[in-house]
Amino acid sequence: MTDDVILRSSFEQARGVIGRYPEQGQRVVFEFDEVAPRVVHMLGVRRPLSVEWWIGDERERTETLRPWSGIGRADADRIIETRP
Repeated sequence: MTDDVILRSSFEQARGVIGRYPEQGQRVVFEFDEVAPRVVHMLGVRRPLSVEWWIGDERERTETLRPWSGIGRADADRIIETRP
């Protein structure tokens, strides 16, 4: 079973997992009101993350981003970040 942390506010989404890291089995979920290009950067994130971009119930892209230098982009209305 996963333990979801839902980030809805602009402040929560801007901070993301900077300075913290998902626990084993935990998903950090970014929810948005509409589909748009969404960029995920790893500046300030010390360990790799598995990132999924979703539109509705369809996963559009999955990528493991490297600490500090990783960056990914895709259209989405939801992003899910977990430990790889």
